[in-house]
Amino acid sequence: MRWKRRRKHGQGFTQETCAKDETPALNSLRTGSTAKVCGIRAGSNARSRLASLGLIPGSLLLVVANPGIGPLLLSVGESRLMVERGIATKVLVEQV
Repeated sequence: MRWKRRRKHGQGFTQETCAKDETPALNSLRTGSTAKVCGIRAGSNARSRLASLGLIPGSLLLVVANPGIGPLLLSVGESRLMVERGIATKVLVEQV
């Protein structure tokens, strides 16, 4: 029987273009803030899901609503989308 080394839950790959080490997460932005996605600290499934929604490093977004609890309402390009707060903590941004 061959043993395979498996990743533990939560260990994902990092795809970053951030300039600073202390880059804020998406969930820390206030309503009305404009930001650029500079990194995603998540596994491949979450990264591909976010990419299908348009959240890739380099994309600009506007925080339409951040009530403090629950999901965030974002405007990315011509579309609006809701992102769960847990996923929003994994998206690193730079304010523009």
